[in-house]
Amino acid sequence: MTISFNNHGTNTNTSDLIVLTQWMAGDCSNQKQAFVNPTQYAHIHIFSRLLPFEFSSGIGFYSCLIPRNGCQTHFVSELQLTENTWSSLSKGMDIETHEQVYCSTAEPLFFEKKQSFADEISVSNVGETLC
Repeated sequence: MTISFNNHGTNTNTSDLIVLTQWMAGDCSNQKQAFVNPTQYAHIHIFSRLLPFEFSSGIGFYSCLIPRNGCQTHFVSELQLTENTWSSLSKGMDIETHEQVYCSTAEPLFFEKKQSFADEISVSNVGETLC
């Protein structure tokens, strides 16, 4: 399944947004990739959970990115999602200096979903916010 979004004023299918939200909701890690090639890939853990509608008046996530190398970074992402994976050509940027600390130069970072929170997302708590 491919879900495409743009900023050209076209309506996005509500069911596509629900699927995207379900795919994003989870606990993901690139542990396998990082352990196979630790000099090329930092071990990164991504945790994303849907926020209550009342908090953001729309679709919003609590997301936490935890690099396991001890560096505090923020993520700059080109992202591809499936139901159980994230693939990203990403850069880890130092939160104070904004200098690049790591990146996915050899190939994309590949995250596998360890736990899904998709069952917390439905038309009743996402779809109505899009109308």
